[in-house]
Amino acid sequence: MFGVSNSMLKNKKNAEYLSMREKINGNDLDDQIIGMKFFRDFISNEPEITIHPSLYSRIHSLFKESENIILKTEASFIFANCFDGSAHEESIKLLKNENIIRSLVCTIFRYPNEYDLIHGCVWSLNNYAVKSAENRDVVIHSHVVPSLMQLLSDLDLPTELLSNILWLIHNLSRGHPKPNRDFIVPLIPTLAALYQHEDLEIVEHALWIAFYVTEDSNSKLINQWFLSDKKMPVVSGITVSEEVITINHSIALINLLDRLSQSEVVGLKPAVMLAGNLLHIDEQENSHHTFYRNIVAPLLNVLQRTQDFVCPEVSNQSLWALEQIIAKSPYQIQKILALDDSVTLLEKLMNHNDASVRHESTYCLLSMICNGTIEQSNKILKHTNIRIRFGQYFSNLNPEHKANYTVISMFLVAFKRLQVCCDTKDVFCDDLIKHLVPYISDSPTSTIPKEFQRDCKQIFEYYRKMQPAISSIKPRLIKVRI
Repeated sequence: MFGVSNSMLKNKKNAEYLSMREKINGNDLDDQIIGMKFFRDFISNEPEITIHPSLYSRIHSLFKESENIILKTEASFIFANCFDGSAHEESIKLLKNENIIRSLVCTIFRYPNEYDLIHGCVWSLNNYAVKSAENRDVVIHSHVVPSLMQLLSDLDLPTELLSNILWLIHNLSRGHPKPNRDFIVPLIPTLAALYQHEDLEIVEHALWIAFYVTEDSNSKLINQWFLSDKKMPVVSGITVSEEVITINHSIALINLLDRLSQSEVVGLKPAVMLAGNLLHIDEQENSHHTFYRNIVAPLLNVLQRTQDFVCPEVSNQSLWALEQIIAKSPYQIQKILALDDSVTLLEKLMNHNDASVRHESTYCLLSMICNGTIEQSNKILKHTNIRIRFGQYFSNLNPEHKANYTVISMFLVAFKRLQVCCDTKDVFCDDLIKHLVPYISDSPTSTIPKEFQRDCKQIFEYYRKMQPAISSIKPRLIKVRI
């Protein structure tokens, strides 16, 4: 039996294409639906056959004008495949000129309970938005938020559809250049409500959206809503026992961190990254805010949870968030010290197998010494093994890593900070100071960065004045490749 040649197959497919195009261009509803179903698969499976832009225009026309849900659903998935790269730019440009995005958004708003149709529309918007910042902004400016709010008010929304909606919001919230993120404000209470969702993938989606919206945020409106002490209505129209559901984002995030730190790993990374973003918002009126007062214990719980398994990025983000708290005031440092084993935990992390975790935990402790009261500093420095950990950390310093410069500078401040306290002058042992000696060089050919040398030398000279016993140590010349 003879095989079928490629040319024969192509001719057959062309014939099918022409037949189905006629059905779509005709006036019979059943034929139009058959043609739509054919083209839904045809677009993605037959990229070598060019579909004329006029056919997309016809499909868009039927999508707008028909009230048949099956036809509209098939058309929405055709647009999703089209925007996914299956169609030529000419066709996409034509659909854009016909305001296809607005048609999709209006359809979502008009048919909120037709889940298959909504799924196709959301998928289409998502595929269109991710292509470029320009496309993303077109979707944002198409008044998509009211439609999304209406969808998110549906307590029976299927998890898969909810996930796709959140992916759309996620993609609208990021990119370069960054979008005007004020569009997300009406959705903030809803995001907070989703932190309680039983599906952790949904929770993770909501957290990533909140993270991107608050990243480097200069929007006072966004910052105010995320950190407000007031409870906000989740979505207009959602009621339980005839009362509007309200939620406080700060409390919701704190409760979520408590939940995740006890049992789950999924969602921990965006949760602690979001906490760091919110703590980084340098608003004086927020220094004693609910969030600042209650976030310390959950962050330490996360660190406790992640210290025993390979999750350095979560540990780093948690430590960075703690650094934002420490920088605020001695009051916040006291909150940390008041918790059982908080210094012990940070001291253990100084011996972590990941270098970045060792760096961040060391910086945290040094920052507490520098920013706290004398009594707080003494409590840290008298802790078991703290001297050994500092010595181990500094013995492994590598001048090639610029991240070490900040720790060296903080170390210098810690020394000067403690000079007024007589019983702490001998806390940092001689061996610790000796670790800095190899990085001090007056040679003009030295390859060690000058700022690193300067800070090391200042610490060394300062300590030598305090401890005459090591005054005989001579800085030796050393070359370090950078």
